[in-house]
Amino acid sequence: MVDVSGLIGGIDVVFSLSGFLFVLLGVFLGILIGATPGLSPSMGVALLVPLSFRMEPEVAFVFFVAVYQASNYGGSITAILLNAPGTPSSVVTAMDGYVLTKKGLADKALSYAVFSSALGGLIGGIVLLLFTAPIAKVGLMFGPAEYFALALLGLCTVIGFHKG
Repeated sequence: MVDVSGLIGGIDVVFSLSGFLFVLLGVFLGILIGATPGLSPSMGVALLVPLSFRMEPEVAFVFFVAVYQASNYGGSITAILLNAPGTPSSVVTAMDGYVLTKKGLADKALSYAVFSSALGGLIGGIVLLLFTAPIAKVGLMFGPAEYFALALLGLCTVIGFHKG
């Protein structure tokens, strides 16, 4: 049986007045951070940590999730309009999005980006919700040998993708 009390508590926080207002503030600030080339979503969250000092922990968590997710979308705005990705994750968006902008279809590219970002965030959240506990159990079984093998796999992957 799955304990859903934490999930219900989180839903209560999101739909409270303060939670909803901080989600809106987080989305606004996140889009600004993401649209600023050179600022990644994690850097944006780190820059906004001082705002959370007087927040309730649950509200701060919701605020930072909103900032992080909105930053990932915000990077696609400059990627599509200016061919200057605001975040590392929007580099690929610049390849196709800027082409649409040059054809006069920037509004279409931006609407695809916001829809894809929202849908991807929703699906990712559901997958994370469903698989966090099993993945954590596997992660707790890792020892030094497994961490070494994982690091070696990462290095081999990078080397494998390198050309020349």
